[in-house]
Amino acid sequence: MENAISGLIIIGVLMLAMLGISQSAITTQAGVAEAARGLQARLAEQARTNLSAPSVALSGPGDTLYITLKNTGSVKLADFAHWDVIVQYTDTLFSSHIDWVPYGQWTRQIYASAPTTLEQWEPDILNPGEEVVIIVPLMFTVGSPTVNVVTVSTPNGVAVTTTFNR
Repeated sequence: MENAISGLIIIGVLMLAMLGISQSAITTQAGVAEAARGLQARLAEQARTNLSAPSVALSGPGDTLYITLKNTGSVKLADFAHWDVIVQYTDTLFSSHIDWVPYGQWTRQIYASAPTTLEQWEPDILNPGEEVVIIVPLMFTVGSPTVNVVTVSTPNGVAVTTTFNR
């Protein structure tokens, strides 16, 4: 009889342990499934996002960069404070620089057709088909003759990289 009670207690403890482990496994699996759904949504948005860089120009003195980007995807882009602008260039002393330029130091203007027709529909949102001109002041004057690179990245992880000459 003593063995039967001990056996029942041990079986009860094992069942409770198995239920706890099962609950943890189910909770973990639900978390993994939710993360996978979020990843699929982000990847789908990235697949529908596309930017092209029809032109990149320097100001006359070579200390300001004008980047024209066209939204050739189907996703509206905004939240410019979370865009990244990275410029890799060579200055007049032939020193190399790689500058991440935070929003607030660069400005932008959205056009329905750059640089002539300002946007009229949904201000501060880069709609499909619209163009944005990003104006980036550089810390140093770009040297000549040099080949330089600029990368612009959106908050959803889509980037466009292009070169510019001086």
